[in-house]
Amino acid sequence: MPANKRATCLNEGGSGAAGTAPSLAPQDVSEVECVDNLPEKRPMSGVESQPNQPGRTRRAGRGRRRNGEGTVRARLNGTYEVRVPLGGGRYKSLYGKTEREVLAKLRTAQRQQEQGLDLGKASKWTVGAWLDHWLAQIISQREPTTRASYATIVRLHIEPKLGKVLLAKLSVEHIERWLSDLATQGVGASTRRDALTRLRTALKLAERRGHIIRNVASLVELPPVHRRQRPAPEPDRVRRLLEAAHDDPRLHAFVLVGVGAGLRRAEAMGLQWGDVDLEAGRISVRRRVNRITGRGLLVRPGAKSRAGERTVYVAPMVMDAFRRLSSTLQAERHAAGGAWCGADDPAAPDAFVFVTGKGTLLEPRNLGRSFDAACRRAGIKPPKDPAAPRGTKSGTDFHGLRHDFASMLGDLGVPQHVAMRMVGHSQPSMTGYYQHAGDAAQREAAVLVDGWLRQAVGG
Repeated sequence: MPANKRATCLNEGGSGAAGTAPSLAPQDVSEVECVDNLPEKRPMSGVESQPNQPGRTRRAGRGRRRNGEGTVRARLNGTYEVRVPLGGGRYKSLYGKTEREVLAKLRTAQRQQEQGLDLGKASKWTVGAWLDHWLAQIISQREPTTRASYATIVRLHIEPKLGKVLLAKLSVEHIERWLSDLATQGVGASTRRDALTRLRTALKLAERRGHIIRNVASLVELPPVHRRQRPAPEPDRVRRLLEAAHDDPRLHAFVLVGVGAGLRRAEAMGLQWGDVDLEAGRISVRRRVNRITGRGLLVRPGAKSRAGERTVYVAPMVMDAFRRLSSTLQAERHAAGGAWCGADDPAAPDAFVFVTGKGTLLEPRNLGRSFDAACRRAGIKPPKDPAAPRGTKSGTDFHGLRHDFASMLGDLGVPQHVAMRMVGHSQPSMTGYYQHAGDAAQREAAVLVDGWLRQAVGG
């Protein structure tokens, strides 16, 4: 090799001109050969050797890296690390057992960033923390009953199993095992379906905000629910129920407002005497009463939907039950004396219809228990089975009376648009938007219902 392309390192004490070290011009040196006691140079095929100092990492060497691969560092514990820039001077470290593994993680993270995932935020959220945020900031704008229902499902059925799982690491398999565990615990299919639906909704928002790439809950099929077949309204069954409730004027009116007017329980509990037009034979649904966990009885204006806010004609038999209840309340008001807590006139327009013997609002659950007891006395609901799985329902419930009312209207040939108006539905078809139920049609339907009820009681 020519002299200007090669130089030699001399031993210590080696001779140069006048004892000086040989001059190596940088522009003339392209290769250095180490001889004698100088260490042999090793090829850069592995990891660059550095002092083994605590807290230090070693830079992995594979030659020149491709664009986007970043700097892989070999850690002293034998693993590898690569850092992903998050913006604003922030980085996220990824670790792997091999250099190949950590580079694969880096490429995955880069793809996730391209798809809009915020790696900095995604690493902090657990499923439980995200659900708590979703309930507090998003669902807090919903109806109180909706908020209470969602919070109960999250607290009882989602968080115990999935709450500690990192949001970004939640998988389809996690959710499938969770649903299987709920089924093993005896949680009904309808509740499991509701829980998965709530989880889907919460994760959809997380996906939209870039906390996760994909809503894995949407990849899991909803548990099938086999709807319980309700029996068609039979005159004998209705007669036995009304007879069982007859001795209690409150319960008797409550049953009739369900089977004879189709009101929901909360709508019936929200009736005030100003909503009951005894002369015209019609009632107006303007408010609801529900018990909300942590808030007690809550009175809210309006019905469940806009279509539910309605003024409808009802069977004269229902109006007779209201007149009887009004007389009972007047007698209880005089008997209670100073212990009376309701309106001074129990039949005043702003006084509630369904109140206790002291004038306070009836507890919906207590009225529901009285209704269940009447159903069992009538023989239309079996005795409660203590061994039945949690959530099991049997026989008639108050909402079933609303189904009876709707079925009765159909059996009596009441036109669909009239029935929809009386029940307070906006569906099932667009026909309801173009057809209008006049007062005459409703009065005719109310007479038909009254005839059905009187035939049932008299038969």
